[in-house]
Amino acid sequence: MAENGKDAMQILESHYQEIALLMLDLVMPVMDGFAVLRELQKRPWGKELGIIIISSETAVKVESECFDLGAADFVRRPFDNQLVKNRVSNVISLYQTQMELEQKVQRQMETLQKQYRLLQLQAEKLRRSRSNVIVSASALHDIGKIAIPDAILLKPGKLTREEFEHMKTHTTKGGEILNNIKNVWDEEYGKVSYEICRYHHERYDGNGYPDGLKGEQIPVSAQIVAVADVYDALVNERVYKSAYPKEIAFQMIMTGECGVFSPKILDSFWSVRREFEKYRNHKYGNRDFQTEPEEYRNTGDTCGTHSSGNRGILFL
Repeated sequence: MAENGKDAMQILESHYQEIALLMLDLVMPVMDGFAVLRELQKRPWGKELGIIIISSETAVKVESECFDLGAADFVRRPFDNQLVKNRVSNVISLYQTQMELEQKVQRQMETLQKQYRLLQLQAEKLRRSRSNVIVSASALHDIGKIAIPDAILLKPGKLTREEFEHMKTHTTKGGEILNNIKNVWDEEYGKVSYEICRYHHERYDGNGYPDGLKGEQIPVSAQIVAVADVYDALVNERVYKSAYPKEIAFQMIMTGECGVFSPKILDSFWSVRREFEKYRNHKYGNRDFQTEPEEYRNTGDTCGTHSSGNRGILFL
């Protein structure tokens, strides 16, 4: 038993882990009951302590203030001893149950956090694994071109409509070639390779080929390779075009002048722009074009429509 509120706080500071309940009088020397309640509110362990107020006060305002400051019960003098014992027992039981529940919830939270971290690690491994498969499989995206005559592949001028239609079959022919390859790679690699090979010329607006897929019907692997393929074609020389400056290539893709891609793909492309430009600089050094290639000045929206028009902007 403490003689005053200050002594009570000192005892509580030293032994709060051993104390299940505090019987607190409001009228005490040095530090009254209200001051003790306010001090307990500042301690992390103070809110875990069961507190019963003993007082002669009859004002509802006083009782209400005690409850606001964390009291669990309020007993008025004079009181019945058995009644107080019952209330003490109830408060201790209530707080013990509350603490057990809090500890149980804490253990469950810790378990869930561990499981969540494990899921995050597994998801990251899957993302990395998926990314590695896409990078590796992308090398096969144009394998179907081995079935296209060199006279079409290497033609320096404009393709005829018939030649363009024949050129477009490299997607389906590539898919057929991959389907005929057995026991070389696992199921996931084969699936991703086929998706990229067949669908890397599909467009987000549905105007691509060979199947006219639209939006998220297009496998994400093919969407990723498509934007990389277009950028590569823009910044590199071809038999039918010179290389575009990297700034122009970037703008052609972002504005939809060359290809139509999903907003998510474009956001990702924008975020790794510098990585693409490093790739381009690795091939050409820091040399840049002073003027736009003649083909770019005459492009119109040919690249966006995949027509057999100006070869300077048609990427197959």
